[in-house]
Formats: sequence, C-alpha cells, structure tokens
Amino acid sequence: NLVGGEVLNFTIAVNNDGDAPAYAVVVKDLLPSELANLEFVSGTGAEVTYDGGRNEFVITSIAKESSVVIQYKAAVINPVGAERSFSNSASIVTYK
Repeated sequence: NLVGGEVLNFTIAVNNDGDAPAYAVVVKDLLPSELANLEFVSGTGAEVTYDGGRNEFVITSIAKESSVVIQYKAAVINPVGAERSFSNSASIVTYK
C-alpha cells in the first residue's frame, strides 16, 4: 500500500541509437493522478533541465549511440491500496 506523503523514485533512460547527435530532446512525463510534486533529482550523460510548469525534461544533446539517465521523485497524494496499481510513462515529444 502507498500512503499519502510517501515519496517514490523514478528513472528514465533516453537512448540515441542513431548515427547522429540528437539536440533539444524534450521528454514529457504525465504523472498519474495519485502523484504530485515532481522533483528533478539529476541528469547523467548530458545537461538536463526541468520545466515544472509543463512536466518536461529538456536534454541539451545526446551523442550518437549514447544514453541519458534522468532521475526524479514524486509524492503520493492519494492513498493507493494493495488491490490497485498504477503505471507511469514518459515519452519524447520533440527533438532536433
């Protein structure tokens, strides 16, 4: 069971399997309604910034055949019982 106020840790890995660098990569995370107060912790492998108003992470660039790891945390605002589950997903919305 998850209780209100409990903090969960998340990790997103963004891979560039292409043969050229990717620039201005924007990753959007749509948090489930049970979670709020997303807090950016770190980005490894490239410069990463967080736009809290849009729940978007912006990766300056990802070298070819490389990856970037984004870590963040969010708080549970609505209790989640043992009989209920939820999932969280993130997606790349733009890149150059």
